[in-house]
Amino acid sequence: MKDKNFAGLDLLRFFAAMTVCLYHVAFLSWAKADSSAAIIAGNFYRFDDFSGVLSVGWIGVEIFFVISGFVITFSADGSAWKFLRSRILRLYPAVWFCAPIALFISLCLDAFPLSEAPTRIVRSSLLWPKGNWVDGVYWTLGIEMSFYFLVYLLLKFAPRRSIIPMLVCLGTVSSTYWLGQFMAQSVWGISIIPEFLRQGGANRYMELSLIPHGCFFAIGGLAWNVLCNGRSRWLWLAIGFCTLGAVVEIQSANEIKQSWTGISTIIALPQLIWIASMVFLWVSVAKRDWMAQFIPVAAVRSMGKMTYPFYLLHTTVGCAVLFEFGLLGANRWVALAASLFITLVASYAVAQMIEPAIKNTLAKILDARLSSTLKMPGLNFRRLNTQSK
Repeated sequence: MKDKNFAGLDLLRFFAAMTVCLYHVAFLSWAKADSSAAIIAGNFYRFDDFSGVLSVGWIGVEIFFVISGFVITFSADGSAWKFLRSRILRLYPAVWFCAPIALFISLCLDAFPLSEAPTRIVRSSLLWPKGNWVDGVYWTLGIEMSFYFLVYLLLKFAPRRSIIPMLVCLGTVSSTYWLGQFMAQSVWGISIIPEFLRQGGANRYMELSLIPHGCFFAIGGLAWNVLCNGRSRWLWLAIGFCTLGAVVEIQSANEIKQSWTGISTIIALPQLIWIASMVFLWVSVAKRDWMAQFIPVAAVRSMGKMTYPFYLLHTTVGCAVLFEFGLLGANRWVALAASLFITLVASYAVAQMIEPAIKNTLAKILDARLSSTLKMPGLNFRRLNTQSK
């Protein structure tokens, strides 16, 4: 099953990135004064008349996690090294270019002290799982890497078929965590989960364990096994259970984010957006041939490639553009449109020109290093390089 057949997933990935961008650039930039977005943007503009919609843009992260579970499960079709190599080449090249840009903008606009710059750039460049980073959006990458590492261990030490039990187990534990909390609060009015574990960033180790977000990865991975790999439809029961846990997690996350700003969202809007996205994912996969008739696949694929650098750049570049247009006294909608346009153009340039060049160089280094370590003259590294793209 080739990735290019899932053009709808690239559209969904781009939509998720855009919602997160609007959340940071058009909401947190004025609604949360101590956020890096607000510090960089300079408090020139407010979009409070649309706060009920903009305040739920963070739901894009939960959509990303499901897409990641789907894509990683079907891409883990070779050796552990092939999988690890593909993940390194996917994550690091864009970071190595985008992180210095984010650092430069943040320092210029006093988002954090100069003394913190060395630590932040090193942690960001290594994708260190625990902050501080050059930009807060890096918090999701550590969670992604935890999931990748779990898949890598299975490929290394267990048969590939063990991925399905792993996904069911991960989703069950994660969903039980959230449903247990929901039942305790609804029936007994108590919290069975300590407050420091419920707060998003207060316990990074809890996040890295995948317990809070594992239900999302499981939904994506199990969906691929049912829709594309011909696995038992009984897996839909596991998907349904994980969906219940995901809905509760979204509600919990929404309450936490409302506590940051004191601004209420439209009731159930984040859950509705996420469920609609899951329906679109199903259509994108189950009806991919039909969708291909209406979607310009090449253009949509380019949008999908832009998503990662766009995610890395949107807060710093987008808010910096708001700051510059604010100094000029421009209309807020003109400033927001310019912010999105410039960030998109920069992301396209990174995805099409800069990231591939870094990736090709890194691939040669990885393959040469492996060849030197294993000392296996008969290994065809050109073929390995081709298979893992």
